[in-house]
Amino acid sequence: MPSGLLADDKTPLDAPIVQADMVYTFQSPKLALLLPQNQTWVKDFKILNINLSQSAFDRINSNYLYVDQALIRSFYRKRGKFDHKGIFGHVFIAGGSRGKMGAVQLALKAALRSGCGLASAYIPACGYSILQTAVPEAMVITDPEDAIITRFPPTESFQAIGLGIGMGTAQYTVDALKVFIAAMNDTPLVLDADALNILALESDLWPLVPKGTVLTPHPKELRRILGVWQDDFEKIAKAKVFAHKYHLYVLIKGANSAMVMPDGEVYFNSTGNVGMATGGSGDVLTGILTALLGQGYSSKEALLMGVYLHGRAADIAVNRLGVDSLLPSDTIDYLSAAFIELTQGNDGLVY
Repeated sequence: MPSGLLADDKTPLDAPIVQADMVYTFQSPKLALLLPQNQTWVKDFKILNINLSQSAFDRINSNYLYVDQALIRSFYRKRGKFDHKGIFGHVFIAGGSRGKMGAVQLALKAALRSGCGLASAYIPACGYSILQTAVPEAMVITDPEDAIITRFPPTESFQAIGLGIGMGTAQYTVDALKVFIAAMNDTPLVLDADALNILALESDLWPLVPKGTVLTPHPKELRRILGVWQDDFEKIAKAKVFAHKYHLYVLIKGANSAMVMPDGEVYFNSTGNVGMATGGSGDVLTGILTALLGQGYSSKEALLMGVYLHGRAADIAVNRLGVDSLLPSDTIDYLSAAFIELTQGNDGLVY
């Protein structure tokens, strides 16, 4: 640890702390190394395995866990020879408004690259030709209105729903979301972007959001939901209270994104890079998560696996493209490589 920086608690503002370019930490990451508020003192870190007793680690109870390839591989489902598209789920991606149809396009492509059997989009009518051309593998259903969403169709036939990307907050759209949430069944659901912005303003709807729903806010959206926090420790504490109260899964996006579970566990991701800090990255993640839910992964599994694969695909991409030039569509292109690693592994062995 950088001298002076507390490992698992807030460090006093007046404490003298070493500013480290690289921290080599033993055996496992420390909480303070994973939090954005400490980036002044920790530019990066690497974990050194010093062969401490694994059985001793296994006996330790902690609410903070680290997501690596071994964890994801432990529940990744390999496909069988006779599997077919009906097994892998029909997912429903709803969103878009005039000028923001690219968000739905990115989510659809990411969902299809993440293994769903079928994908359908629900969008304003202005986006019909765009999506039919850009994503020929997907089906498209349009709202009666040209520029915004004013209602949602029945969704009982879908195995997972991703909602909110590029949707806008027009009053007709707000009213449509209210009706949709109030009538929701138990179909697995991912809420992102403007769906979260609307719910932040209509807080009486939170008890109606289905238990197990995955929320993927960016920092400003998270602040609208949770309110103001003074530091990252308070932010995580607020997210834990919120997730437990409504039995929701809350993603705190950033370097080493934190995934807050309803039972109080917090998982930190080990993949991803600053090249992902560009508009559209969140839309890609929504598509990945929706596809995994559609394939039957639990909310917890889909969140852990989706965030890991999203970051890992971007890590593979920046090795070829660099962090300055990475686009969300590049991340989609390298999702296949991230999936291949789960079956083949970095060591070249087939699992």
